[in-house]
Amino acid sequence: MSSSLGTRKQELRTNDETLNAGKKWTIEEDIKLLEEFTENKTYEEIALEHKRTVYSIQLRVISRIIYPKIKDDLEIDMEKVALEYNIRTKELLYNINKLKMKAT
Repeated sequence: MSSSLGTRKQELRTNDETLNAGKKWTIEEDIKLLEEFTENKTYEEIALEHKRTVYSIQLRVISRIIYPKIKDDLEIDMEKVALEYNIRTKELLYNINKLKMKAT
C-alpha cells in the first residue's frame, strides 16, 4: 500500500461519516448491505449507515451482489447491468474483470 493511500485512509477514518474506511467487512455488514440494497436505499444512504465511502459500497455491491449473479453469463449486457445498479459501466467492467482474474 502506498503511503498516500494509507494517509487517505487515515484521513477518512477521522471523519465521522467514513470511520470504517478500509476496514475489513463483517458478515453482519454484508447482510445489512444486501437488505439496504433490496430496500432501494441510495449508495449515499448506505455509505452513511456503514460509515464508509460511496465508492466502497459500490465495490462491495459489485463483488457480493452483481458478480455472483453474472459470473457465468457470457452474454450479459453490462451496460444494462450498470444502469440497473446505478454504477458507471466503465467501473463495473473494470471491477468485474478484476474479480474474474482473481478467480482464475
